[in-house]
Amino acid sequence: MKKLKKNIIIVLAGLPYSGKSSFAEKLSRAGFLHVWATKIKKEMGFTDEDMIRFAKKIITQELKKGRNVVFDFLNHKESIRSQIEVVAKKAHADYEVVYFNLPIETILRRSSRQKSEHNGRTKISPAIIRDIANGFEIPKKSPNVRTRDEADNLVIEFIKRYS
Repeated sequence: MKKLKKNIIIVLAGLPYSGKSSFAEKLSRAGFLHVWATKIKKEMGFTDEDMIRFAKKIITQELKKGRNVVFDFLNHKESIRSQIEVVAKKAHADYEVVYFNLPIETILRRSSRQKSEHNGRTKISPAIIRDIANGFEIPKKSPNVRTRDEADNLVIEFIKRYS
């Protein structure tokens, strides 16, 4: 008898402009649901707390349906990540955090290239990026993505394991 694969919630953690949304978009092309929290927050006029509550509902529903989900948000605090881990455990799904660990100089250079808001991406000032970086709680025991090649290889690994 063939063992059924578990589904997964992948939580992306990293500063703005670190590549999280590009990573999530690649997984979405392979059938993962991309829960793009910043876009949801903006479109619905949510606070962070409202958005997390809403995202947890969506993630719970989709995991129950057997879908794989990628949660695309800063996820810069352990308290946020642990809420999603609880959702995964209740749904008997795998849970993994992927940390996009890029140098602040790279992040600031990328942010300077974005002229305005587009495609759901919000323009974020260097001061806010530095504030987020200063308060960022780095995930433990998670893959660290530092390059586009590392991200692409990890996308392929997740697709092989969960599609």
